[in-house]
Amino acid sequence: MYLIYLETAVLFIVALFVRWLHAVNISQLLGVGILWLGLTVTFEIVLGRLVFQYSWERILSDYDVLHGGLLPIGLLVLVLAPLITAKIRKTV
Repeated sequence: MYLIYLETAVLFIVALFVRWLHAVNISQLLGVGILWLGLTVTFEIVLGRLVFQYSWERILSDYDVLHGGLLPIGLLVLVLAPLITAKIRKTV
């Protein structure tokens, strides 16, 4: 249930700013989502390794859907969020 609330919040925030992005087509919206994906994964890894000194095994466990890691689902929504919200707002 937590994941649904979090993803709804992500979509809501993206909906507020999708026009500010000035993306005019689907490839630009997906490009923004992929950029956000790269920045998020980089942040997760840097924070986990350098600040919290987690092992690679611990960091990668968050990406293992078969063992309860839900991060890939959240990242998928993050990539698609600009496109989803643009379609809802009918700006693309």
